[in-house]
Amino acid sequence: TDASGAFTADRLLEGEYTVIVSAQGHLPATATVTVTAGTVARLDVTLQPYDVGVLGDSGGALTAYLRANGVAATELAWSAGLDLDGFEAVVVNGGSPDRATYDAVVAAADTAQASLIYTGTWGVDRGGVRLLERHTGRISVTAQGYGDGAVVLEGLAAGHPLFAGLTDPAQLIVAGGYYSVGGGYAGKPLAQLSVTRPDGSVVRGLGVGFDWRTAASVEVVLSAGAVTEAVGPELGWTDAGRRLLLNAVSWARSAAMPVPATPAVTAPAVTLDETITVSGTADWPSTVHLRIGTPEASVAFTAVTALDGTWSAKIPLAVGPNALTATAVNAAGASGVSAAVVVQRWSPAWTVPGTGQSRPVQLRLDGVTPGRAPADRAVLVVRDATGAEVARSALKWTDERFYLAVLKGLPAGTYTLSAELTVGATTVTADGPEVLFQ
Repeated sequence: TDASGAFTADRLLEGEYTVIVSAQGHLPATATVTVTAGTVARLDVTLQPYDVGVLGDSGGALTAYLRANGVAATELAWSAGLDLDGFEAVVVNGGSPDRATYDAVVAAADTAQASLIYTGTWGVDRGGVRLLERHTGRISVTAQGYGDGAVVLEGLAAGHPLFAGLTDPAQLIVAGGYYSVGGGYAGKPLAQLSVTRPDGSVVRGLGVGFDWRTAASVEVVLSAGAVTEAVGPELGWTDAGRRLLLNAVSWARSAAMPVPATPAVTAPAVTLDETITVSGTADWPSTVHLRIGTPEASVAFTAVTALDGTWSAKIPLAVGPNALTATAVNAAGASGVSAAVVVQRWSPAWTVPGTGQSRPVQLRLDGVTPGRAPADRAVLVVRDATGAEVARSALKWTDERFYLAVLKGLPAGTYTLSAELTVGATTVTADGPEVLFQ
């Protein structure tokens, strides 16, 4: 073709011709054209660039299957200099790259924001899941086999695009087929694989899982999705098994990490401790940024969400009110700011003057907000030398801004004081001094 992409062929005999058009980096296209004497036959052909790669194919079977289903796939060779620019997904079906080559290819995929789909099967030298295990430790192949019962996927994550068109459970491979199952996966499990062996025992483990690589690429694990000389689309896979691979390629090509929603923050209303545990939920994956004071304050602490979205962090508090706000951040962006959760940290100071049989007990709380009594309920608890509770009375808030109660009528002995202070649903205990009655 010339610079404009045009090509002219003349001096042709009349008839129907098959035209095959190919270009580097593109899927070949085939078309037919009829040539008639005295007229110009025009044929326009659009080539589709390769956007899905296959590493470790088995005789081209996987690439051929993808192409037959409308995927512009091409075989790739493991190489430290592999350029994945323009690729949307790469199926890691096997091969034997060393660690340096493997790391270089993964880095190239991340740079291109190309998703990686790891397939697994029976055999220590088969499938991409073995490479993920060997070079990263992000997963373990916990079982494998063939000659057993049907390979079944169950517990499918409801509504996930990976499982479009599949029922739960879904048989992926016929009885006797080759498979592997995973365990200890660092990403999020989405479905479990189940195989019943001839002795009646059941092999179970990770069947499908995923993790985010970048804001626009994912890592997908298909524990029984590899194509080899012994298993594949025409060798034991069911319609569900074939559909699962196509779903994985389709979703991985277009996956986009969502910006996290505003996180939830849970903390006690009041504490006497210098450090507390703040917890909550946020979208996975994200890092929660905690601020103390205004939402514009510097980030004081961070916490990474678990797979179930939970998070927690230990934070020190100043005496007095502490306003906590949080945002969730991931590669796609940052959430809004959570509503402030105020934690009051009080510092108790006790005074028990006198030595008589009737003694006032004063409890001051540094850090309280001026105004009404700081606690909704305040109780003085008296315990004897054995730790048994012997008295309980209300602590009253005075105009002098301390709690007051009177000890009287106690037999001779040593007693330990404490105060139970309740704010909302939170109750804290302020340990007090020992007092001696003679």
